[in-house]
Amino acid sequence: MAGVRAVDADGQRRSGGDGLLSFRGVASTQNSSRVDGGDDDQSFGAVPRGTGGESGAEIEDAAETGSSKRVSAGNVDGGGGYGRHAGAAYTFSQEAVKEFRVSGQNYSALYGHAAGGIITTVSKSGANALHGTGFYMVRSSAFGATNPFSIATTYVGGVSTSTAVKPSDLRQQFGGSVGGAAVRDKLFYFYTYDQQLRSFPAVSTPDDPNFYLLTPTQRALLGNRGVRPAKVDAALTYLDSLTGTVPRRHDQTINFGKVDWQAATRHRLSVQYDRARSSSPSGARSSPVVGLGAASLGSSYTKVDSVLGRWMWTVSPKLSHELRVQYGRDLQFETASKPLPQEPAVGPDGYAPEIAIGPDGFTFGTSTSLGRRAYPDENKVQLADLLTVVRGRHQIQVGMDVSFVHDDISSLSNLPGAFHYDSGITSGHAGGLVDWITDYTFNVNAYPNGGCPSITAAVHDFCFRSFTQTFGQKTVTFDTQEWAGFLQDDWRVRRGLTISAGLRYEYELSPLPQQPNAALDAVFGQKGATSVFPEDRNNFGPRVGVSWEPFGSGRGVVRIGYGLFYGRLPGATLSSALTRTALPSSVASVLILPTTVTNCPQVANQGFGYACSYVTTPPAAVGKTTSAMVFDRRFRLPAVQQGSFSIEREVGAGTVASATYLMNLDRQLPNSVDINIAPAVATKEFQLQGGTGAVGVRDGETFVVPFYSQRLNTNFGPVTDILSNADATYNALVLEARRRSRGEWSSGRAGRGPRRSIMDRAAARLRGRMRSSIHLMCGMTRGSRR
Repeated sequence: MAGVRAVDADGQRRSGGDGLLSFRGVASTQNSSRVDGGDDDQSFGAVPRGTGGESGAEIEDAAETGSSKRVSAGNVDGGGGYGRHAGAAYTFSQEAVKEFRVSGQNYSALYGHAAGGIITTVSKSGANALHGTGFYMVRSSAFGATNPFSIATTYVGGVSTSTAVKPSDLRQQFGGSVGGAAVRDKLFYFYTYDQQLRSFPAVSTPDDPNFYLLTPTQRALLGNRGVRPAKVDAALTYLDSLTGTVPRRHDQTINFGKVDWQAATRHRLSVQYDRARSSSPSGARSSPVVGLGAASLGSSYTKVDSVLGRWMWTVSPKLSHELRVQYGRDLQFETASKPLPQEPAVGPDGYAPEIAIGPDGFTFGTSTSLGRRAYPDENKVQLADLLTVVRGRHQIQVGMDVSFVHDDISSLSNLPGAFHYDSGITSGHAGGLVDWITDYTFNVNAYPNGGCPSITAAVHDFCFRSFTQTFGQKTVTFDTQEWAGFLQDDWRVRRGLTISAGLRYEYELSPLPQQPNAALDAVFGQKGATSVFPEDRNNFGPRVGVSWEPFGSGRGVVRIGYGLFYGRLPGATLSSALTRTALPSSVASVLILPTTVTNCPQVANQGFGYACSYVTTPPAAVGKTTSAMVFDRRFRLPAVQQGSFSIEREVGAGTVASATYLMNLDRQLPNSVDINIAPAVATKEFQLQGGTGAVGVRDGETFVVPFYSQRLNTNFGPVTDILSNADATYNALVLEARRRSRGEWSSGRAGRGPRRSIMDRAAARLRGRMRSSIHLMCGMTRGSRR
């Protein structure tokens, strides 16, 4: 859909609420981050080092239980295991930054492994003169307004109260830098220290301000089930006891040191080390108000280390050589909080199963996504070599880049199990809260128990929609390699005309499968198999760019660019394919429905219900879902063609106007589909509630869709096929006008005016650099699946 918004000429924007930049509609995981020429990306998540891990819904939830989605307890960083968890706030100090560039229009063959944008940082170095800086920054919620959408809801004495809250958030950042020469003109040093102290308590509360307000229909249904008003009040009071203000912090330190040695006139060596440590107790979710229980937030920890060595050899004015060697480690892990005394701590190691009440309700217990002991523990060694030759009007650069990546992953989720209460309002139900109140009242320790459809019915079961719990392989170790070679020629045809052309080749070596499943491959092997991982060998990317000054030197420029770029295959995807092969030795999940006949491990001679959990792998008689993930036989890495055409010209009075057209042809984008679903043999009718009033979306209108209820092969659960069949097209027009105003300080009478203070001189320099600009962008993105 077309839209108009204020952005830059690269067409960049924030991506999906995860705090990362997206360029031209391409996912933020397809960007490339570099520090002093070294790769600063985490290969496992395809994000900058230190960025928190992303978690998605459990496969079994939607595929096996019929649930449209797992209960979300807030926004992307606030609940229920969805969204990107909090990582380090940053891993490189701004105080150490000399130059920072964000580009979505770089057509040089020197850059790759990025189908989106390129983010480049250049660090500071020491010099002969001793110099230093210091800084302190404080940011407090006391200086801000109350967010009207930050609502806390309580239930006391049968009364529900919702009020706007202003959670406390005090962030302090301080540090400094020092640089100079240990040996004049020979040996230079630079050091930066950066620390953050942040206290930002979380407000635990239900998502919906009307959560505790039961409708007459809901109260009538509870009455029919045998739940008296006093029991309803007790259940809601219990939920309120799980909420409140939770102490939460996010503290971190960064140390950056750099040494430059001018060994000889033509040789320069540089070694730098960046160390970042982040600790966030109860801070795995960073939203101020979270729809999670007070003991459900989880803590997040990050350790990032990077050592980069560079040797620059100027053989002659027309020949130079640069060699880079880098080692980097990114370790991130999370821990779950111990349950509150009133929570059912019946799961492994004394943790409580997660209880997810939906839709848009409240989630408490141990979050299913907090089983990450190492997610990831990644070690990367990078070698890069660049040779630059100047011949006449040509500057030719040729080089190679290789990275060896080792990942240790420990991330088995949903260990304590999870109860799902999101049954909707049909078939004798009236929402997840009513079902949970019933199970809380008639639980496994009560007599009688199981109040659905009624405690007085001949057969009465528990009311939860489903219970899932995961067992099996907790850790996986694998190695990947990223190879690249490139050739770039920048040709200055004449004054005002430069043509750049290059070619880049990339190859990604995936690990071998570790637990192939021959039985599954025999059934689905024609589409995808657990015994074969993708190998894409034809990733040649041509690049070309033209810069032309047709209006005269300095009066305007025309730029044209085109390039073919290839994306990465995140290690997280490989990890899932390695561990989810539907074998008993891999990952398997228990799926229990209210009608499942099996015993509760915590209560003798009692059926499984609220609140039970397995502390060891259950017996074979218990039904398990054997989900698997396979790569499609035709899987390829994302291939994105980028092009741009821009005209920039001075229009007078210090004003420069420009128009830029941006184009993306995105091909082979990742996608997934469950290939173990039988064709639909029935349909279901749905009725719209609300709607816009337009034809087809009016309130009360009905529509019929196919209903898929059977597996092609009942020996397996979901079999997720990882495809590359999604396409997208991006077109944008950017209009920009910039005006530079040059102001100078004047003293009035020559030689007799007052002396300028330091602040006066700084203000004069600022006025001389002031620039006003207007950006207008209209873009359109279209996608399809093949």
